[in-house]
Amino acid sequence: MPARLEILALACMAAVSDTGTPTNTWRQCVVDKPIGAIGACTRIISLDPRNDGALVNRGIAHRRLGEFDRAIDDYSGAIRANPVAADAFSNRGNVYQETGDSSRALRDYDEAIRLNPRYAQAYNNRGTLFLDSHEPARARLDFDRAIQLDPDYANAFHNRGIANTNLGQFGRAIADYSEAIRLHPEYGSAYNGRGRARSASGDVLGALHDFDRSIAIDPRASATFVNRGIALFKRGDHVQALADFDRALAIDPANPYALYGSGLTRLAEGDSSGSVDVEEATRLLPEVAELMAVEGLRLTQST
Repeated sequence: MPARLEILALACMAAVSDTGTPTNTWRQCVVDKPIGAIGACTRIISLDPRNDGALVNRGIAHRRLGEFDRAIDDYSGAIRANPVAADAFSNRGNVYQETGDSSRALRDYDEAIRLNPRYAQAYNNRGTLFLDSHEPARARLDFDRAIQLDPDYANAFHNRGIANTNLGQFGRAIADYSEAIRLHPEYGSAYNGRGRARSASGDVLGALHDFDRSIAIDPRASATFVNRGIALFKRGDHVQALADFDRALAIDPANPYALYGSGLTRLAEGDSSGSVDVEEATRLLPEVAELMAVEGLRLTQST
């Protein structure tokens, strides 16, 4: 379903220690853009090869560049240097999750939590893993704990909103997304998620308002165009729905949800060429028809 395209945020904690390194170099290692951070952290590591803080920060920079093997090497080096570095385990778990190694990701998140039971970020990250493995009830327990530890954790409220939506508890989901938005008013993904929950609960006008706001914040989020297209289709506005599915495809031509939505909308309008998009969407994601039906997009929808 489109909400699975939402960005589930995986935060990083930078560990910093005092090695006598010039403050500016440390600052670059912690907050600079990835290339600059890698250079600054490498200078620190050359002076202190067991500096787990610099290794963690360089790993974060590599991950942001998509250099996952190098990120894992750095996090593993940090763990060898400091076997109780919970942040290194949590961040390495993020990379394992991103690369599809869920079993290693779970082991690392579990270890991070064992080392630091008050590590809200690790609970949040483990919760996203449970979301990815279609275990929303387990995910919600972790988000509950993250929020208990950090009541201002907007990402955890956002992610719990996803879990509640997937559990069919739309009122709770709307409340979670609303709190995420209160904490972070420009949180485009939270508006998108709340719109999806509102649409599922029958509040199509409220959903459209949220999707509009989400797109204003992030006009390149193809998932939001798909979700708005579904809401418009449910309202019977096939022309505007098709326009949104086509906008999503302009951003991501291989988006199976947008392809399916476009094709089904064309079929609903009597255009048999829509079957081509439906077939391509099904080739890309065999369960797309079932997932989109759950969201309310069916050929039997009244016109």
